[in-house]
Amino acid sequence: MTLEVPNPTRQAPDIFVYRRQVASALHHRNILATLDIGEDGGTPYVVSEYFAGDTLRSIINSEAPFDVDDVAILIEQLAQGLTYAHNRGIVHGSLSPDSIIVDSSGLAKITSFGMIEGQMVSESGSRAALPPDAYLPPNLRGNSLITRALDVHALAAIAFEMLTGARPAPDQGFVTPTVLNPQVPPRAGDTILIGLRAFEDRSGLTANQLSHALTNWRSWAMQQSPTRPHIPPASHTSALPAAPLPPAFSWPDASESPLQRVSAPAQQRPPLLRWLAAGVLVLAIATAVVLTRTGDDGALAGIVDIPAELTQMISALSS
Repeated sequence: MTLEVPNPTRQAPDIFVYRRQVASALHHRNILATLDIGEDGGTPYVVSEYFAGDTLRSIINSEAPFDVDDVAILIEQLAQGLTYAHNRGIVHGSLSPDSIIVDSSGLAKITSFGMIEGQMVSESGSRAALPPDAYLPPNLRGNSLITRALDVHALAAIAFEMLTGARPAPDQGFVTPTVLNPQVPPRAGDTILIGLRAFEDRSGLTANQLSHALTNWRSWAMQQSPTRPHIPPASHTSALPAAPLPPAFSWPDASESPLQRVSAPAQQRPPLLRWLAAGVLVLAIATAVVLTRTGDDGALAGIVDIPAELTQMISALSS
């Protein structure tokens, strides 16, 4: 099934051109590039990059089911292309194995992009439910808005089909691919099931998150393994011995604000320096008093350059 842009007056050729114009803004290694768009004799055409390969549909029909790690590698490429488009407000909306080309080296490219996020899924905008589709969420209506969650659901559906060789059946309820293919690890199968239910659950799951979870299904399985040591809940941590606190003198004075410390740097001088400064001052005054008592004002002026007023004050104190 192909979703259409929401314009009741737009004809099929216009829809074709519109979607290709939107896709021409995307330049990513996992998206088939649109090079030119035009019309010849009333017939629209599009020129795309040459990319030799087979559709994922034909590959699934001839080789499925696949190993979960091989599926994860392909899903990662598709997720990178989808994320690039989603970050620019563009959604595929009709992602399926038919719109994916894979070359002999395993490089995958997505074709037929061309929807703006926030539009309705149907031209008519009807509230009627859309026919069931393996790559669209169930209970989707014509007036539903196009969001990146549609592409995330389709990505999970593609992974499901690659792992089992069968398309998911939304009208019968989603199941984990492990049910159809016991060779699929349960944790990997649970990841796909979460992706299939993401649209209805409104979980906000992204394409990159789905890809990352599928690639790292082993780590997820280890985290859930019953053989791992038991970690007590937070409520029981009080029974553990408390770590010794550092000495009290290392803690800052809570009564002194940072502003006070910045505005009065003289108060932060070490005590030894303050005592030395006071001693030098006392020694200088004592020397001045002694010299004054000897009556040798010239000696006092030669040692310390003291103003006349200060010299008279010292002489008065010494008499």
